[in-house]
Parts: sequence; structure tokens; C-alpha cells
Amino acid sequence: MIPSGACKSVRKMTDEIIDLLQCPNCGGELSRGLDCEGCGKKYSRTNEGIYDLVIEETGEDIERLDKKLVELIKEEGLEELQKREQKKRTKEMMQARQKWGVEIFELFKEIDGKVLEIASGPGGTTNRLIRENVKPIITDINLDVLRIKNDKMLEGGLNEDYYMAACDAKNIPIKDNTLDYVVSVGGLTNIPNTSRVISEIYRVLKKGGNVLASPMFVEEGSKSAEKARESGLEDGVIRENLENTLSDFDFEGYDIRVVSSAEGVKDDLNVLQTEGELQYYSILTAEK
Repeated sequence: MIPSGACKSVRKMTDEIIDLLQCPNCGGELSRGLDCEGCGKKYSRTNEGIYDLVIEETGEDIERLDKKLVELIKEEGLEELQKREQKKRTKEMMQARQKWGVEIFELFKEIDGKVLEIASGPGGTTNRLIRENVKPIITDINLDVLRIKNDKMLEGGLNEDYYMAACDAKNIPIKDNTLDYVVSVGGLTNIPNTSRVISEIYRVLKKGGNVLASPMFVEEGSKSAEKARESGLEDGVIRENLENTLSDFDFEGYDIRVVSSAEGVKDDLNVLQTEGELQYYSILTAEK
């Protein structure tokens, strides 16, 4: 554990990840200094060791959703917001989330090899990915979210067992046919242009590579679905839309299973959630 008041943001790093990276703008090779040898774009790594690989012009749609969250976290603290959200949960919600959690985290035990987590957010599910022979690449489009998450992970004693990269899931900065697993808890629900995200996931996976995700579905015609359409998120939160998207890609097979459901409550950490409307906790698995 890092003592209170100590510098939490510095950790030991290696450059092994660079061999997996490519320019998110043109797909070109990146130098050790993170300059693209194709289009000439220049990227960077922060003092915390986080690779900043966001293409500025493509990040605006996500930033507008994340900005409020980051401001809330900075103002009130992540733990305080999480405690507030937990107090709002009904018994029905807690039971639904517990059932979902048991099932998806059991599947986490099967994950190995080269692993990418997309849209990780500030939560703690990433810790379950880190173990012997697994050194995940943790991504989110918002650099501040990753900094918050990095500090929390360092406080928990994790240091050399992960990489972090700020990037857009619609332009994943990873070479083709590279990864064994792509994981996302909630990411497909919160990223506009789901088809582009699935296309990128398919591209970076090796043959035989796997997807594990947990979309949160809402009912067609609900206020939640209307909010999703306003933000371009409907293909990730309406089951039929996501199934249609997945069918456009040559996966060996995919399965979407609703594990549980409960009525939502107003939640500062989830702008799409609408009080009183059913939300469906689901698990998506697919193989390339």
C-alpha cells in the first residue's frame, strides 16, 4: 500500500506495449518516441505512464458525456459518488447486479493472454483482469478518468501489472490480429457508433480471440432509449440493434444473454439511466 500523502502517480514502466501499438489516425508504425512514421502525427506518454493516443477531432462525442462525470469526481470524490449511488439502489437492483456480477466475473477467470479493456471508466472491475500471465491494456477516451483510476490502482498496491492508454474505441491504436481478448464492462452502452467499435474489436483480435462485454439494455420506446438516440448510443443499448450490428461481422459465433433486470434509479454516474424504467444486465460473448 502507498502511504497517505505519498506520490501515487509514479510507477515502474516498460515499453513492451509499443510493439503492439499503431497510429490510430492512419494505422502507421509508431516510433519509440510515439511519432507516426506514416502520417507524422505525434503522440505522448504522461508522467504517470499513460499513453495519450486520442485523435483530437474524433474524441468530442465521448468527451461531452465524460466531462460531467470527471467534474463530479474532482469536486466530490469517486468514493463519495459511489457511496451515494449505492445508497440509491433498491433491493431489486442489488439482487440483479449481484446475479450479473457472479456470472460475468466467473467468465473473467477464463481470460488470458494479451487483453484489451475498452472504456474502462473509473470503476474497479479492471483489478479482476490482473493476474499471472495477464497484463491488460486499460483504455478510456478520457485521460482524466485514467489518471483517477491509476491512482486508485496504485493505492491498492498494483504497480507494474498493467498498461494504460487514452484512446477512442472507434480508432483502437493496436495492430491487426494481435489480441487474445477484448473486454468491456459497460463500454458498448456508452460509446456512439457501435458498429465502428465492433469493427475495431474484430480487427485487433487474433483468429480464435474472444470478446467479453456486458451491455446494459433498455426497452425500445422508453425514455432511456430516447436519451440513447440523442447521444448516438442506441445500437449499444437496444438488444435488436446490437444483434444486427454483430451479424455484420464474421464472428464464429456470438451469444447475448440477459442475466437479470431491475428498475433503474437516477444515477450521477450513469446519465442514460432513467428512474423507474427496466434495465437489463446482460453478457455478450463472441469468438473471431
